[in-house]
Amino acid sequence: MDEIFKHRVKVFSEDIICDTVPKDSSSTVINELSEKGIILSDLKTEDCEIGLLLGADVAGMIFMEGSVKLDSGLFLLKMLLGFVLTGKQKVSGKYNERCDNVLNVIFLFVKDSCINDLWSLESIGICDPIQRLNENNKHLNVIEEFKNSMKILPDGTYELCLPFKSDVIELPSNKEKKMCERAQQFLLLDDYKAIFTEWGELKIIEKIDCESETSHCLPHRPIVKTNRTTTKIRPVFGASARETGKNSLNDLLYKGPNLIEQIPDIIDRFRSYPIGISADIENAFLQLGIVLSIEIF
Repeated sequence: MDEIFKHRVKVFSEDIICDTVPKDSSSTVINELSEKGIILSDLKTEDCEIGLLLGADVAGMIFMEGSVKLDSGLFLLKMLLGFVLTGKQKVSGKYNERCDNVLNVIFLFVKDSCINDLWSLESIGICDPIQRLNENNKHLNVIEEFKNSMKILPDGTYELCLPFKSDVIELPSNKEKKMCERAQQFLLLDDYKAIFTEWGELKIIEKIDCESETSHCLPHRPIVKTNRTTTKIRPVFGASARETGKNSLNDLLYKGPNLIEQIPDIIDRFRSYPIGISADIENAFLQLGIVLSIEIF
């Protein structure tokens, strides 16, 4: 073990991280390790709860060369924190499916999602009928309110309100969020700025008071595709970006129906006719205006 190794990591707190990890108390394995002069960092033989789980981004920094395959079928991984056993143990020449020794765990952590969402079937349109009925009723109410608040201006454009879940809108300024430097890395920063200049000339965007107490910054980042002959770079806005412990814009808006459910019907309609037509929606931006109870820029 490297006793001087230090590395600062950002961790998240969870009441339960994962199930216990089985420990190997086999005398055969212990004797084989002793013959090789190897002492494990964790000498406990009983199963215990996991107190700290490191992700692959951190694990890659502590792995070292010198991994060994044991006669028992296990692998001995060398790390800066000591040796770790992982793999399946052979019993009488066969793999014992009952006792799997998994001592190196890779964990997918989604900090913005409820743990139940990881196996939820709602994303493909399968959900409880009562829940579906409630969601449909809520959706109809939002659509009705949306239609009632819509106005047609004298120039023929539409003025709409964002479908907030509540009349009380608590959004941070988001000023600490910064645009990524990817455009500069590809030497396309001037092209990126030119897009916003063009949007300003087309009246798609406009300058507002950045010091307003009710303003909310909508972070954006460039999507770069250097292999394209026309549009090499385009902005993408992140309405899910949030300051620590505060809401994002998406948190406060109704997300509407699940469009994934409608994809099969759309594909069927598209294939019903011999010719398919696609159209650019660029001009649609010029037909919609938003009534803002909070300035978003």
